[in-house]
Amino acid sequence: MKRLFIALAAVILLALNVRCQACGMVLKGITADTIGLTWTVTLYDCSGNPIHVWKTRATVNSQGGEAWFRNADGKMVQISGTFTVLED
Repeated sequence: MKRLFIALAAVILLALNVRCQACGMVLKGITADTIGLTWTVTLYDCSGNPIHVWKTRATVNSQGGEAWFRNADGKMVQISGTFTVLED
C-alpha cells in the first residue's frame, strides 16, 4: 500500500511537471526511503582533510550549513561545517 501511494505521488508530480528543487529533494527522499539509496557523508576540517565518513541508507537532510541523518546504529547524527553528501 505504501509503495502504491509513493508511486502515485511520483506520477502526479511528473504529470504536473513540477521541477522545483524542493520537490526534487522530496522525490529523492521518497526514493531513498523505499528503494534504499546509499549516501556517503564526509565531514572536513578547516584544512580540507576528512574528519569522519558515514555511509547511510537513511535520508540525509541538509539546510543552512547543517545536515542530519541516522547512522548505521540508528542514532541521529547532526553535523555542521564543511561536509559533502554523495549518492553512491
